[in-house]
Amino acid sequence: MMTKRGCFEGKTIGALIVLFLFCGALWGCAAPHEDTGIDWPESPYQNEDFSASGVLMETAYEAYGPDDKVVSYILINTTAIPVVFDDDFSLEYSEDGVWLTAPVISDEGQKGTYTLQGHEMCRINILLSLLDADLPEGQYRIVRKAGGALYKAEFRIADKRSDVREMDFGYEPLSSLPVNYDGIDAQKDGCYTIVEDGVFNRDAVQFFTDRVYLDIPAKLRTVMLTDEGDVLVRDIIFDPDPEEGTGRFLVVFMIPENSNTAQNPGLSLTEHPYDYLSIAVIDDRSKACLSDYVSYADEAPEGAPLELLSPGVPDNIDLIATLELRTEELMYNRR
Repeated sequence: MMTKRGCFEGKTIGALIVLFLFCGALWGCAAPHEDTGIDWPESPYQNEDFSASGVLMETAYEAYGPDDKVVSYILINTTAIPVVFDDDFSLEYSEDGVWLTAPVISDEGQKGTYTLQGHEMCRINILLSLLDADLPEGQYRIVRKAGGALYKAEFRIADKRSDVREMDFGYEPLSSLPVNYDGIDAQKDGCYTIVEDGVFNRDAVQFFTDRVYLDIPAKLRTVMLTDEGDVLVRDIIFDPDPEEGTGRFLVVFMIPENSNTAQNPGLSLTEHPYDYLSIAVIDDRSKACLSDYVSYADEAPEGAPLELLSPGVPDNIDLIATLELRTEELMYNRR
């Protein structure tokens, strides 16, 4: 079987979805207050150090809404060494600056260690439908322990789930970029950058596709130098539908010379939606693209719109292999 190559120094990332479906319900009522009759004990991790390196931990969304049934979090091992997570898991709520731990009815489905292989990325789901009642709005965190180190991912429960288009993913908003934004700035910001003196942050493309395959929100920002010498900034945003297991890609361009915004007088935004991360054949070469077809190469009529992920640059061989495998799976499932 073809293996997927990861975003960290070209190493393998296992992009299989790991579903720890917590069968033991977390017991909670409308709020962890005295009138509920339920004890939410204080967390033992009030002032612990969460600065452990090597593993990134984050929730798929910055905020979840009252209708969400699942909170997903992602673990990313940035090293080549396996990391073993032990049984310690807690979902915690912040009340007046004190972290409280949601009591658990049963430990079934939560016991057992999990090994995150080197350069592996996984998604873990917590089923909120197993709660006795809705959690109150406020600040939460998920805490995991591995090798004596503590890792956390914070999120909010609010009146609605985060809008993926408003999540920053570590990037400044397009409207905040300076008029003279250039390739050097883009390289520092971690953008996939295509300029005269080379291509930088290539791994950003693989990292983006890994998140897409886990059905979690993702953004890829590319910065390209046009033939006229202008800088073209492009955001590709993946907005999944957690309920349907599908998603939508939105491509947003910033064209500096046509701007009419106050912050950046050279800014103009154009948008185009696509349905699939796909494969096209351009000049007898397979290329990663966005399109409205599972396989642009096999299904799209002549002239159908597409958006290349890396225009003018040969795609990573392992990325193409992964895309082709994914395309085969999607086409098989549609039969």
